[in-house]
Amino acid sequence: MANISNESKNRMTVREQHRLTQKESNKRTLPIIIFTIILLMIVILIPGIGYYWTYVMPENKVVISVGETEIQLRDLLKRTKANAAAEAAYGSEVKLSLLPFETLNAMTDHELLRQTTPTINLYVSSDEIDEEIRNVHYPNTLTGDQSDKDALNREFLETYQSYLNLTKYSDKEYRDLIQMGLLRTKLTEHLGERIPTIANSVNLKYIKFAELTLAEQAYEQLQSGAEFSQIARIYMKNDAYADDNGLVGWVPEGAFPELDPTIFTMELNTYSEPILTNQSSVIVQVTDGPEPQPLQEKITKILRQNITNTWLNEQRDQLDVQINFNSQDYQWMVEKISQYVG
Repeated sequence: MANISNESKNRMTVREQHRLTQKESNKRTLPIIIFTIILLMIVILIPGIGYYWTYVMPENKVVISVGETEIQLRDLLKRTKANAAAEAAYGSEVKLSLLPFETLNAMTDHELLRQTTPTINLYVSSDEIDEEIRNVHYPNTLTGDQSDKDALNREFLETYQSYLNLTKYSDKEYRDLIQMGLLRTKLTEHLGERIPTIANSVNLKYIKFAELTLAEQAYEQLQSGAEFSQIARIYMKNDAYADDNGLVGWVPEGAFPELDPTIFTMELNTYSEPILTNQSSVIVQVTDGPEPQPLQEKITKILRQNITNTWLNEQRDQLDVQINFNSQDYQWMVEKISQYVG
């Protein structure tokens, strides 16, 4: 009996030792299994995380805040894509170096208009929006044209729907854009009432240059005795405000703010050194004034736009407008738009 009992104990000891060995083995194996699972999860998740940060996260970034309203990068991308598609479809060059920034500024101004124009009782009706959409998209007809109105209306609806398909705008989104454009027009007219019909002015000539090096070259020619009008005809064509000889005419303060410090203090019939502005380099000459003069229509239009921009900038300060758009956002947008219009 004693031998049987001892053998049983020995067998139990062997079993216990096996269990202990198995436990130790499991303990050593478990961390390896856990590590392997974690590694596999990382391998699986890394592409997903990369995709999220590369494609999803940027879209959610707030790039414009106006008061309590936030505009995300995805909204800016959609609007810029629409602008790019329209420009490409109508034969214009899509300038991706400028378009995202122009759209950013336009969206900021639109939100400012939305929030501030009611404070000065400026509104746009649904009928006004309808009329403007028809003005933009209705088929062109000659005076006295007896074309079937029903056919013209069908063509208008087809053209309008084609534009929505092209830009990916919904009818509501496009109507909102039209509304903001009309509000800006009304604001410009409202603020323009402050502009006098007569103002202290100088008789201005200028020559605009796309590059500073050209302006410096022209300045040397003027110093060598060349006539101002002659240089203008060489370097400047089809300017919006000056004729081929560089003559703009009577200009009051505020029409060209960047030129005011020079043109209202310089000696008559001399010329300035090249002046670097936001858009070009300019050489100016004043032949008469300053003295009170009636405002030209083209100058009044400039003053209206300038006073509107000044008013909007004041609203930016009051509403604490924040812009958070960097080079990475720009590059991300350019890649997306290039795929879209390419």
